[in-house]
Amino acid sequence: MKLLIKLQSLILNNPDTKVKIDLEKQIFTILSTGESVKFAINPYKKECLLKRLDDIDFLLGIKNLITSFENKKPFKMRVEIMDTTLRDGEQTQGVSYSPLEKLHVAKLLLKDLRVDRIEVASARVSSGELRQ
Repeated sequence: MKLLIKLQSLILNNPDTKVKIDLEKQIFTILSTGESVKFAINPYKKECLLKRLDDIDFLLGIKNLITSFENKKPFKMRVEIMDTTLRDGEQTQGVSYSPLEKLHVAKLLLKDLRVDRIEVASARVSSGELRQ
C-alpha cells in the first residue's frame, strides 16, 4: 500500500514516471526507484493477458475440451426460457395492455426472441383488463 501511495505521488509530480509490470512473475516496479511489489491476479485473466486472448478466443481455444465434456454428460440439459412480461406487466400499477399490444408482445417473444413459453393468464387486475 505504501508503494502505491508513493507511486501516486511520483505520478502527480512527474506524469512521465515509468513503471514495469512483469505479468509472468506478478511484480510491479517503479523504475526510477527500483522499488517493487508483488501483485495478485486471477489465473484465468493472467493466461488471457499473456496469450493476448479475449474471452471468446479463450473459449474457442478449448472448444474440444468443452465438446468432450458435453458429450460425456449422462444427460443432455436444455434450458427453457419462460417469459412473464404479459402476466407481470399487467400487475404493475398503471400498466394496461390492449389486446393488440398483447398479441404484438406475444409474437415478438415467441417468434423474434424464440422464448419457449410465455405466461399470459392472470386475474383481471388492471383497468384495461376490466374493460375487455
